[in-house]
Amino acid sequence: MNDAKKSCYFGIPGVFLQKGDGNEMLPAFSFPESELDPLCKRMPFYARADQIRSLICKLPELKDSPLHEARFELLLECCGRLAGFPRFLGMHLGGLVISDIPITQLTPLQQSGLGPVISQFDKDDIEGLGLVKLDLLSLRTLSVIQDAAAQIKQSGQDLIYEEIPLDDRPTFEMINRGETIGIFQLESPAGKGK
Repeated sequence: MNDAKKSCYFGIPGVFLQKGDGNEMLPAFSFPESELDPLCKRMPFYARADQIRSLICKLPELKDSPLHEARFELLLECCGRLAGFPRFLGMHLGGLVISDIPITQLTPLQQSGLGPVISQFDKDDIEGLGLVKLDLLSLRTLSVIQDAAAQIKQSGQDLIYEEIPLDDRPTFEMINRGETIGIFQLESPAGKGK
């Protein structure tokens, strides 16, 4: 890595939270993947590692699972304790850090799995250091808007962004019904109210 480098991407720490993270612990517990993988797949997509114990008691699809057995007790305890601990460092695809001095004087760097150099600090640490942080997001939603605007123009009509109503009742009703697939920030389970 170039010590004189004055920019890099910032990292995103991945943490143990998801239900499937238990799969990474299987070798330590001598459970065959073929046994636990089907159990992980029965868990809801929103399940966090620290919720597994309570979910196996609440969810009908897990009530008859072998996770109730004593042999899984230590695995479930470890899943709960590891929730939130760092698991890997990913690269924020649009998070660029800029410095007026060599960045290695301010933050440790590493090469990401995708190749570019990333800071080992996350966005909050970067801001705390007073570094310039740019979020250069290239969202597919922007391409969809551009395509829609071009199609409207081809139809002979004009699209004037300032005239789009911000209080359109049918749009709010659609969002309230959870019909938000493809809408950035609203298509997640949280955005759908699930």
